[in-house]
Amino acid sequence: MNHFNYLIQKDFSNTPALGVVFDVNVYLDALLYIGDKFPELVKVPPKTGMAPRDCLSLAFDADRFSLHISPHIIENIADVLHKVGLPSKLIGESLQALVEIVQVSGGTVVAPPRLAFDSKDFEDNLVLDLLKYTDSKVLVTSDKGLLALNPWNHRLILSPMDFLEHIL
Repeated sequence: MNHFNYLIQKDFSNTPALGVVFDVNVYLDALLYIGDKFPELVKVPPKTGMAPRDCLSLAFDADRFSLHISPHIIENIADVLHKVGLPSKLIGESLQALVEIVQVSGGTVVAPPRLAFDSKDFEDNLVLDLLKYTDSKVLVTSDKGLLALNPWNHRLILSPMDFLEHIL
């Protein structure tokens, strides 16, 4: 299910030193936060009190880290948003906003080659592929299987709250 055309970049030469990857669950928790105006985000400093949303808000601060995302992550986000019944137009606009946040952070949208096989979960390995290919140093996730791998290949795997504590 392709809701929009996204830019796939292969040049990482202008990205800040700390590359970060957010797992699908971080984006979904940030976008589907009940009690706020979906899909609006607060810019830095984050003030929502919800760790995934505050993590995504920090991506506006390109001086701290660069955020990387893959078409695989984007498509999984789209699939879940579709399953919860959001209109296609809103899904497309939300995904486009995510890509723009990634680009504002100095990060990239990239389809990495298969590089990781350490998780029993195929989907988790695709997230690890992105982490490794972009040479990102941090993966932010709520996935217990991924969190159990911390540290992985000299990279941190942190919960959204732990990530906020490290960055702030």
